[in-house]
Amino acid sequence: MSSHPVRLEFEPVASLGAVPEGSFALSAGDGFEGDVYAHFHGLTSMEFEEESLSELEHAAANLRPGQVLAIRHR
Repeated sequence: MSSHPVRLEFEPVASLGAVPEGSFALSAGDGFEGDVYAHFHGLTSMEFEEESLSELEHAAANLRPGQVLAIRHR
């Protein structure tokens, strides 16, 4: 495990089909908990950069019906 926190990156895309390979898709109405994405990748929420996790939670809360976020980490 790296000593640096994992940075989450995300961008809105037109549809689930437009989510790049290797990214996790979050659609409007899916709901979001800080550890959902972390669990998907076998990481704990504590390993993520707090600022990027907060930004993701805000973006997820503001998704409108039909919107999709493509999420990846580095």
